[in-house]
Order: sequence, then structure tokens, then C-alpha cells
Amino acid sequence: MLSVIDIIRGLSDLISKNYPNYPICDMDIDEDYPRPSYFIDVEDVQTNWEASDYLRESSNIKIVFFAENRYEGFLDLLDMKNNLTILFNDPLLVSDGKTDYYVSLLNTNSELYKSDKVLTFDITADLIQKVERVENNPNMEELSVNITQ
Repeated sequence: MLSVIDIIRGLSDLISKNYPNYPICDMDIDEDYPRPSYFIDVEDVQTNWEASDYLRESSNIKIVFFAENRYEGFLDLLDMKNNLTILFNDPLLVSDGKTDYYVSLLNTNSELYKSDKVLTFDITADLIQKVERVENNPNMEELSVNITQ
């Protein structure tokens, strides 16, 4: 079964294919990020059943891009913002090795911070997949009823 981890992998593949000079920063640091780079953060995941056999996982994801330096690179980030807005409009392909799934990227919002040369994307990703349920309860074979009045 796929999860938000697979969505992060799919987003990372999409970004690295289109922006190879922006490596992913997977270190847990609070400041002085390497530039240029980006990181992906999962802010919230909600899981619920859509039908008896379909599970929906909605993830709120934040992607943050850092330009090469703090003093220039605004136009590059502006170009990146426009291109990624178009790329994120299409469903994202994720796979579990057996089946391909398409994840809808909903509510894509972006902000560009000119002073720090930082671009952020807030994305809601919806993954809906069929889940084979395993019956754990045995079937009832006999029913005894005793009715007294």
C-alpha cells in the first residue's frame, strides 16, 4: 500500500528531473540551509475510508526552495514558480512496483519571499487506492434461537 512517503519520492523525482541543480536537503537543520537546495515537509496527513474498499490519504505538504544566494536569484525562483505551478497541475505518478497510481495535487499555493530568495509551495495531495480487506471473523454456520413469551 502506498503512503505519503511515496508521494514525497514522486515529488523529489519530478523536481530533480526538472531542476537538477537544486539538490534535496534531507538534513534536519533549522537555519543556514545549503544553497541552492530544497526540502519537503509533511505538515498533516488525514486518512479515511471513501467506500468499503477504498482508502483516501490527504497530505498537506510544504516544499521550500532556496536560491543560490540571498542577493540574487529572484528571477530564477520566479521562473521556477511558474513552471512548477504548471507541473503540479498534472496528477503525480507514484508506484508500488506492481501498480501505477496517480495522485491529485490539489490546492497548490505558492509564495515567493524576495528578501530571502525563498520560494514555498503548499500542496494538498490526495491518494485514493483500493485496499484488499482481510476477513478476520469466521462466518456463522449455525444460529440457535430461543424465544419465550
